[in-house]
Amino acid sequence: MSRYKPPLPPHIVRHPRYGAAPIASGLELPPAEVTRLFGIAKTDRIFPHTAIAADTARQHYTITPHRYYVDILRNCQQCRRPFFFFAREQQYWYETLGFNVHANTLDCPDCHHAAHEAQALLRAYAAFFKQRTPSDGDIAQALVFTTKLLGLGTITHLDKPRRLKNLALQRIPTDRAIPALIEAIETAEANQRYHDWLDFQMDRPETPNGWHLDNDCEPFQASSAEHLRHYQRLFTHCATDLARFSPAQIESGLRNLFDCGCGDTVFIFQDTSLPIAERLAAFNSIRTLYSGCFETRCTTELNDTPDPLSMFCFMLWDITPLAWWGESPEKEIWHTALLDLLADVLESTNPTCIDSALHGLGHLHSHDNCNKRVETIINRYLRSHPELSPKLRTYAESAAQGRVL
Repeated sequence: MSRYKPPLPPHIVRHPRYGAAPIASGLELPPAEVTRLFGIAKTDRIFPHTAIAADTARQHYTITPHRYYVDILRNCQQCRRPFFFFAREQQYWYETLGFNVHANTLDCPDCHHAAHEAQALLRAYAAFFKQRTPSDGDIAQALVFTTKLLGLGTITHLDKPRRLKNLALQRIPTDRAIPALIEAIETAEANQRYHDWLDFQMDRPETPNGWHLDNDCEPFQASSAEHLRHYQRLFTHCATDLARFSPAQIESGLRNLFDCGCGDTVFIFQDTSLPIAERLAAFNSIRTLYSGCFETRCTTELNDTPDPLSMFCFMLWDITPLAWWGESPEKEIWHTALLDLLADVLESTNPTCIDSALHGLGHLHSHDNCNKRVETIINRYLRSHPELSPKLRTYAESAAQGRVL
């Protein structure tokens, strides 16, 4: 079975010295050495062509030394964004700074810097709330560092920031820092609400048929407008926000969000009480779901035995009502938006994403207002990609005539 080698994920946190891409060393890590590497998690990705031979005489170790260093791509345990722990950085840690070779980093450079900054702010924050009668000056200073801590995401419980807001409104109501604190509290509340919604969809035990079918649970209580905001935020930030979930959890969560057989939340896109511009903005962010999630997570080509997430990607426009608008007066607007979206996805380098786009276009061919445009999109794609494999070219030609299953 041929396998697709995923590209680097988008939005890799940049290292201040080494950047955001693997650094070829001219030395390839011997396959036998892969199993000797310390601190490699199942979700980490190593780059053998970045290997640097270690000077074990300069290392401090408990059992065995590192024989090689290699660039490691992993997700930050704090912000969930991908970052590199570079071979050169490891060499500096273990051979110059004298760190034990079992020392590791799970935080990206940004979060590491923010953590140091937050420690000083937290000390000031704790000291302020220990005071029984803070002065007006103390309150003014607390407004500034509390707002900053909220922006860093360090404060998760909002009772104290709310108390500070009320105290400031009583004691120094004209202070210019009060509006910033109020905005930071509102943002933190919205972030908490979004993460509650995201965990409801994704943070579930893996079950044979998906949690939405194997478990009885009430739907997440939110207005249509709030659901729509969460959809758009998830699609836009899927590369980071979905990093901590397994492919099976993502498949199950996305199925609940897209498949009307699992729930009716997806019909918010057809809710005409919401501004169409907002609905279209959320819909168009599905492009980022492809590039930020499917491109890096789906690895199975057409006709192979698919993993669940790849099968979901391929069947997306079969299982969702977003391609079917009946006699809605908005039908032409939404079909045009979907045709444009799928035409963009066709330019993906991931075979599963291309198959998904062709599959969706093939089904749209059955609509009288779409068939000519489907043929135009696919024929243009075929002309601009003469390098396509015979298998993919045959499938594209079938999709151009609406012959897809």
